[in-house]
Amino acid sequence: MKSQTSNLADERGWARHKELQYTVLVHLTESGAAKWGTLYSRFDTDGTGEIGKALLRLAQYKYIMVESDGTAKITESGMRQLKAGNNSPYA
Repeated sequence: MKSQTSNLADERGWARHKELQYTVLVHLTESGAAKWGTLYSRFDTDGTGEIGKALLRLAQYKYIMVESDGTAKITESGMRQLKAGNNSPYA
């Protein structure tokens, strides 16, 4: 039973992580480039810091590009993910 509870929590965490990534991509599409710190502040509403992991993953998969001044921009790959209607940036 404990393993089932753990798996459910992991699945919820994973879903939340993907949702955060998708939300950031939508935000960057609608609002344009934004500073990393601004994105962090805007999307870390529950104070967990999960957004940091989500932003790092987006950068790792090259769905966002982070410039030397900390400005994050959506890339063509990120735009393709949104146009595909896929709310999971790396599904």
